[in-house]
Amino acid sequence: MSLGTEEKHAQTMANTLAEADYRGRYRHGLTSLEMILEDVDIGACRPDYKPKILKETPAIAWVDGAMNLGPVVGNFCMDIAIKKAKEVGIGWVTCKHSNDYGLSTCYALRAYNVGFIGFACSNSPAMVVPTRGKKPVLGPNPICLAAPSKREEEGVIMDMTTSTVDWAEIDQYKIKGQELPKGWAATKDGTETTDISQATYLLPLGGTEDRSGYKGYNFILMVEILCGILGGGKFGPYVKETHSARDPANLCHTFFALDPAKFNPAFKLHMQDLTAALRSTDSVTPDTPVWIAGDPERMHMKAVKEAGGIRYSKKNLQTFEEIAFKYGVTPLKAKDSCYFPS
Repeated sequence: MSLGTEEKHAQTMANTLAEADYRGRYRHGLTSLEMILEDVDIGACRPDYKPKILKETPAIAWVDGAMNLGPVVGNFCMDIAIKKAKEVGIGWVTCKHSNDYGLSTCYALRAYNVGFIGFACSNSPAMVVPTRGKKPVLGPNPICLAAPSKREEEGVIMDMTTSTVDWAEIDQYKIKGQELPKGWAATKDGTETTDISQATYLLPLGGTEDRSGYKGYNFILMVEILCGILGGGKFGPYVKETHSARDPANLCHTFFALDPAKFNPAFKLHMQDLTAALRSTDSVTPDTPVWIAGDPERMHMKAVKEAGGIRYSKKNLQTFEEIAFKYGVTPLKAKDSCYFPS
């Protein structure tokens, strides 16, 4: 708000960052706040502008995000999709002129929480080399599908990047000075590497061609088509990691909400049966049971509740204090002295 953001938009941003940390997806939480504020500072993000519908039919809409905060644009779009799904069974919304929207789960959950299947995906800065390619042309485009069940804990919430890992995981190995697993990264000439000092680009999900990396490459391409091309904003190699007021991110997102009861009235019951069958499958290692998508986040949320709050490292808290001082706001106060390692 100290940068002129409307209170409700600032609250939306805060809720999205907190939700990511609550679910254990720290890459999309408060650690990204500094970058977001810098984008507002330089005018690449315009939280004083308002998203608007450019075209729509009973089932679809095309939205101009007006370069507002990504979560503001994301919620605006998914709420339109939900409204349409309540009226005609499905709502599909694609937008342009947005910014990084953070954790895809936050938008799919809006549909999931009213009993619908929710879907969200976005394009992203080019840092993934295509199969057989030397230079990055596509981003590690995130995607999420949330499908409700009869019982909340049986629902599937599938959130993933379409590269093998995102760059934050590469950074963790760099901090520890460890060798990278195969299939994660490529050198500046596109060759697979496990040498952290040579890691320059990401590889698509699966890694190299001999390990079916072309499937991940096509998965990334699918998201790019549904977002950048369909949305009419920047796409592929034109999406840059750094931007300015003159050259904003102009990311594109796609969302849909689908009422499963319009197809199968017993959808949620069948979902419960399916997830129960998966969880009851004998594990090759008894101490690591078979999970379904969403279980790791559920475990983290349970731990947060038991701890009475989200844990951050001392380094994180120091960064938060510096940000608060810079923008003249009250810093976060730690509840106790229990920290994650830096």
